[in-house]
Amino acid sequence: MNHLARLKCSRGIVLLAVLFLLPAGCSPPDASAPGQQGKQGSSSISSRGNGGPQQGEDSARGEKKKPQHTNRLAQETSPYLLLHAHNPVDWYPWGPEALEKARRENKLIFLSIGYFSCHWCHVMERETFSDPEVARFLNQHFVCIKVDREERPDVDEVYMTALQVYFQLTGNPSGGGWPLSMFLTPRGLPFAGGTYFPPRPKRGLPGFLDVARRMQQAWEKNPQRVKRMADVLAQAVRRALSGRVSLKPVALSKEPIQSLLEELGEEFDPDYGGFGYTPGEDRRPKFPEPGNLFFLLARWQRHQDELAGRMLLKTLDAMAAGGIRDHLGGGFHRYSTDRRWEVPHFEKMLYDNAQLLELYALTWQQTGNELYRRVARQTARFLLRELRHPQGGFFAALDAESQGEEGRYYVWTQEELAAVKDQPHYALLAELYGLAGAANFKGRFVLRWHVPPEQLAARHNISVEELWRRLDPLREKLLRLRSRRVRPGRDEKVLAAWNGLAIAAFAQAGRVLKEPRYTQAARQAAEFVLQKLRRPDGGLYRTWTRGKAQLPGYLVDYAAVARGLLLLHQSTGEKRWLQAARELAAKQQELFAAPQGGFYYTSEEHDELFVRIRGPADGPVPSGNALAALGLLRLAQATGEENYRKQAVGVFRAFWPELENMPRAYPWLVLALERHLEAQAPQRPKDLPLVAPERQDIDAGN
Repeated sequence: MNHLARLKCSRGIVLLAVLFLLPAGCSPPDASAPGQQGKQGSSSISSRGNGGPQQGEDSARGEKKKPQHTNRLAQETSPYLLLHAHNPVDWYPWGPEALEKARRENKLIFLSIGYFSCHWCHVMERETFSDPEVARFLNQHFVCIKVDREERPDVDEVYMTALQVYFQLTGNPSGGGWPLSMFLTPRGLPFAGGTYFPPRPKRGLPGFLDVARRMQQAWEKNPQRVKRMADVLAQAVRRALSGRVSLKPVALSKEPIQSLLEELGEEFDPDYGGFGYTPGEDRRPKFPEPGNLFFLLARWQRHQDELAGRMLLKTLDAMAAGGIRDHLGGGFHRYSTDRRWEVPHFEKMLYDNAQLLELYALTWQQTGNELYRRVARQTARFLLRELRHPQGGFFAALDAESQGEEGRYYVWTQEELAAVKDQPHYALLAELYGLAGAANFKGRFVLRWHVPPEQLAARHNISVEELWRRLDPLREKLLRLRSRRVRPGRDEKVLAAWNGLAIAAFAQAGRVLKEPRYTQAARQAAEFVLQKLRRPDGGLYRTWTRGKAQLPGYLVDYAAVARGLLLLHQSTGEKRWLQAARELAAKQQELFAAPQGGFYYTSEEHDELFVRIRGPADGPVPSGNALAALGLLRLAQATGEENYRKQAVGVFRAFWPELENMPRAYPWLVLALERHLEAQAPQRPKDLPLVAPERQDIDAGN
């Protein structure tokens, strides 16, 4: 997490290393990395894609039988929590009952945080939390709490930061991830943790039962020592998450804008696009990072910045060509496990696909390159087909696995491809996707362009359009064959913030692609949120599942929905969306405004944790402060009311130390700052006609 750049070692941290001289657990090499974050009927509680008998199903006869165990999670609505409802572990949801029990009985807390589409979360559920011996030990010595990180992003943010601080202070090179496994004092302060643990030692990882025993022994032998460790760790987390407040007047400048552009240039992968590449680390995961790409698009569009345009287009082209994109069903997987975007981690998240839909549509508007329009349309079709509630809202995610195997739904063996090998033009298809060569994922093929389509078309002396005319029937047959497989599970939470991103994406795509159905999808999603997730007092709930809305909304929920409504107003001219955005902005100010400017992550309606998050760093979802600033600037422009702009300026001033020192962590806030400074300039720059920088690889799409 970007908060960690602010940390410095302090006296007393040696306690952390002295007590725990074992690996803290880590995700296996192809496990979920931080990806912020995140089902129809009974399928909404299946992580296994219904590939094998579910808990409580007789494997011989396929008949349902009463589960052996049922815990408190059976009363929850989160599909992720419901996956654990029949574990022998005596799980509690996060809340007063569990926390009070730990204090009253002076027991350690074992906190497990994950999300529905996380492959290794499912593995740990099947292996570790279903193990009777593990469960007996946990139930006797711990209060066990299970959290869906997408429902409770505040709890996840605090304890994931704690894990990363713990790793940093103990010299563990791991970067964190999910499942998040933390050990807390009875007061809820973290003192040790890890990610994935098998029940017993395996693949070089410590066994969870051994780790839990060691934690319990430390607590029994010297609880004061554990408490001192927890105090040190908690203080470091407070420093990381509470943000730095500027104590002197701030003069806003363009310095963070130029600094961010320079940092992105230094981290850019010139061969395959994307950021964070280090020579010699080809297997380092690579994420889309939409915030960086929106920033680059704005720089290129408004200032004809050739470097920005080159980095943007190279990255969009490479992602469109790679296995991170679903070449048959549309949409994007969470991230790539390699620098070439070739093999993805297979979950599909609403927040990624919404942002990338908007980005590809806007880039097509600026370039006219048909690749971007086709990718945008395929992404939109995926969202409407796979993640849309019948009443218009959007579900959270598709799982990474089916039949207990990661990626099984999406990959192909030579035997499976035999069904189309006798079809006309199969040789062209095999040439495009490299199907005659070696498989690229555990003996199977992840489809990606092995050769650029325009090069393939030229090689065969046909147009790109003719190439797709020949290949589309084959691709459609493969998609039909794939649809007969056991499907990945679907997380049917409807989250306010993520739906705000989807509203924005469909509003923008409908406007620039001239697609009324996309605009209508944005309308219906907005109506869903305002009807199902709106509270009687005008505020927002965080989540809606199976007819039940619950949990008070966070800053990011208010800010993302307001921005989506404003873009829908821009696309349609309908005043009701502007009015709804104004009402949410008023609530946002009432509930989240910080005295020193900017906004807190939580309101007083949320559970009180040992730190109140204030920092504006972006994750896979833009930060609440950045989205708030963007929305407030749009409101100022739409209404002419200067108070909105003053609130946005308050965000920039409050977080100016972060913007000056670490702009790379805050691309969405830097983008908002640039829009503010341009609006204040005596002569605002006009949109300039764009000439695409020289491009090297992919120039056409399917």
